[in-house]
Amino acid sequence: MSIYCGREFSADDIQTITRLMQQDPSLKRSPLSRKLCELWGWTKPNGELKDMTCRVALTRMQADGLITLPPSQITVTRRRAAFPPTPATDAQAPRCRSPCMNSTP
Repeated sequence: MSIYCGREFSADDIQTITRLMQQDPSLKRSPLSRKLCELWGWTKPNGELKDMTCRVALTRMQADGLITLPPSQITVTRRRAAFPPTPATDAQAPRCRSPCMNSTP
């Protein structure tokens, strides 16, 4: 028995995950998590599926060596600045809102 994201996962649950992935090798992570939530009745208090929580649990199971997930479809790309830096974007000296302490009366 393992606990991930507040839910206990039995050996049968791990077998279910493995079986679903073997039955449909093209199954991606999101559809897999939705299918598992429906199968287990894993929902939020408002009735929505806990599919994001399930994906986190699946990722942690993979990190622990219990399952092997399909590769993630999300690639992280760094975006370039929308504008080139100029002297106007350099750090400026702080401005005083009230009379500055270094001013003389």
